[in-house]
Amino acid sequence: MVLKDRPASAVSLIRRRFDVKIYENAKDSIERGHRHFVGLAGMQYVEHANCAANVCAAAKWLHNGRPWLLLQGSVGTGKTTTLRTLCAYVQWLYADQLLKNVLPLHSPVIKTTALSIAEGSADVQSLQHAPFVAIDDFGAEPSFYNDFGVQRSFVQQALFQRFELRLPTVISTNNNYAFIKEKYGERLYDRMKCAADVLVFNYDSFRERGYDATP
Repeated sequence: MVLKDRPASAVSLIRRRFDVKIYENAKDSIERGHRHFVGLAGMQYVEHANCAANVCAAAKWLHNGRPWLLLQGSVGTGKTTTLRTLCAYVQWLYADQLLKNVLPLHSPVIKTTALSIAEGSADVQSLQHAPFVAIDDFGAEPSFYNDFGVQRSFVQQALFQRFELRLPTVISTNNNYAFIKEKYGERLYDRMKCAADVLVFNYDSFRERGYDATP
């Protein structure tokens, strides 16, 4: 299956809609963001080859990736930090243009958790149409909720719409595709396989070594 008429770059939609330049220093900016968020967590940043490779891959995704990016791996490996850093970088691109009075006064970035969406704490309508959305801890939320006898899933509702619109979406999860298929069913699994580039965080938890890549 091929996505028809999808943007050549996962952020080209943002570039087109907000007329922002995708800076060549994305990799350096994302790496600095990692250091910043690790510092905010009160941890010491330590160089790690696999983590550095994922930072480079995340920057490449911004320039020429599929619409979605799936950050997949065990706990404490830097998925949340990568997600936060990507959000901060896109927000910085937006703010740079906002200061030049090029853009309307609202943020293109929504960062939330799958649990917040499932519980109704996040605005599903906004999630369906925001130019850039990041969903942390995908798979940790209930699959469905009971709405007066009708089973619904705000998470799937948001993702189905974002798939149709080919909107840039970053998702972190501790689970593999087999789990996703079993939990969410064939429809979402098939769309995710089609729309998402995958970064695998397959190394030991940073927390166990006394430093961290994710709060």
